This record gives sequence, C-alpha cells and structure tokens, in this order.
Amino acid sequence: MACSILLIGGCSEREESGCLRSIEEVSLSRTPTGVNVVSQVVGQLQEARRSPSVFRERNGFVVLGGEVEFRSVLRLFKNSLGAVIGGYNGTECLKTVQFVTLGEMELSSTTLHDIPFRLKNSAGVTLTDEAVLLFGGWDESHTMKTVFRLNFNACFTSYRIELESILPHDVEGHCCARYGDHVFIIGGYDGISVTDKIVRYSISNKSSEVLPTHLSIPRENHVCEILLDRYLVIMAGWDGKKALDSIEVFELTDDYPYLIPCGVEFKLIEARIRPASIAVH
Repeated sequence: MACSILLIGGCSEREESGCLRSIEEVSLSRTPTGVNVVSQVVGQLQEARRSPSVFRERNGFVVLGGEVEFRSVLRLFKNSLGAVIGGYNGTECLKTVQFVTLGEMELSSTTLHDIPFRLKNSAGVTLTDEAVLLFGGWDESHTMKTVFRLNFNACFTSYRIELESILPHDVEGHCCARYGDHVFIIGGYDGISVTDKIVRYSISNKSSEVLPTHLSIPRENHVCEILLDRYLVIMAGWDGKKALDSIEVFELTDDYPYLIPCGVEFKLIEARIRPASIAVH
C-alpha cells in the first residue's frame, strides 16, 4: 500500500528569494524490508509561491496566497473552511484573523477581531471544527514557547483565545503533526540556532516532553505529514546555511520513545524552504 504527499512551491534561496512553481509528489510504500520512497514532479503553479496555503477541495486542492500575495503564519483548513491567523505582510507581523470559505463559485473571507499580539512563524493543528492549537512563533520581540488555544463559535464569527501551556523551549519556523491525543513539534529555530529537537505534546494533559529521538539534520521552515497512520515524514527546510532536499521518516509507536527512525536516505528533486504540503491517499 502506498500514500503520497504533494510538496507545493517554496523557495530555493535564503531571504525569501528563488520562489518555486513546481509541485513534487513524494510517495511512500511499505516493503518487506522497510520503507520505499520515490518522487516526481507532477505539475507547476501558475505563479511561483513561497509559503502558500493549501487545502483539500472535492477531488483536488486549492492553493492560496504565499509570497506573491501574503505570508501567512498558520494555515488550518478542513473541508471548505479555514482560518488564517497572524503572518507577515512584508513590513510587520500581523495580529489579524481571517476565516476563509470556499463556495461553489467563489472564495470569500471574513475578518474577525485581532489576536492580542503580533505573530508569525507559528504552527498549529486543528482539534475539532471549532478549536485550534497554536505552538510557538515570533511576536516581533522574541521567539515564543507558548501554546494558545483558539475556540471558534459554531458560526465562525468570533473566537476565544486562551494560554493553554508552555513548551520546554522557545521555537519558531517549526512544523507540527497531530497523532491521536498528541502533537509532535518538530525542529525550528529556538532563538539562537536551528534545532533538531522533537517535542511531544499531550492535548489532554497539556504537558510536553523533549524526546530522545532527534532529527538527523537541524531544520526550520520545513513541513511534515503522517502517512498510513504509521509514518511521520519530514521534508525540506533550511539548516541555517542552505535549503534542504532531504527527507526523514520515523515510525510512530505508542510506547516510549514514540518515534523510531526508519533510516531512509532520499533526496527530493528540488531543495525547498517553506513549501506547502498535503497528504493524498
């Protein structure tokens, strides 16, 4: 059985230059001896985009924003609804919250009240249709270690934001993946350097721990997806010196240390900083 991830856009150089148009499909399959990974370029965006938003719609997907329009800090879409929280407009970090709806013929957005602080480079996960967890980020003065919960009302016309927990270390430019009652917070920048740490956060207990399992390469501005409900796949990013074309695959387990490296050595067709990703099954 095989599953795939689409890597969409991104950039190839530091300081947000070299924006990419390509869409690369990364396919993972189980074999009798482990895991096999292959990839191919399957399409091109009409415009090169760094850090776009992507969400599933009907039998395809929709790509929004990115370097050509706006730089969103958090993209959380489910079905035809989504929230864009904070971000960067080329001049300053944003406090805005926009709720996006994709209808039959058009895309519309509604601006809700601002969050109480500026924010970019955060990452988050959806808990239900009405709740989001935000991990870390940058508020224009320092790298953050906060976990905030946003609870939207049933009509998505307002929300309540609360401080949920504190992470073991400051982090921005990381990525997150939810697996059951836990969220893996992977890599990022800790205010001093790019990190290889992986944190496991308990949603129900609001507690976190730094795992003994590390990334083989410190990376930020990368992406991750869970495939086959068994493998955590981490792709692309920036190691502090160059764009990365590598991927790392971990097997998920219910027992400590929760992540087992699969030892996969694979190079993407293009190195990418801040691409978007979406799992396609």
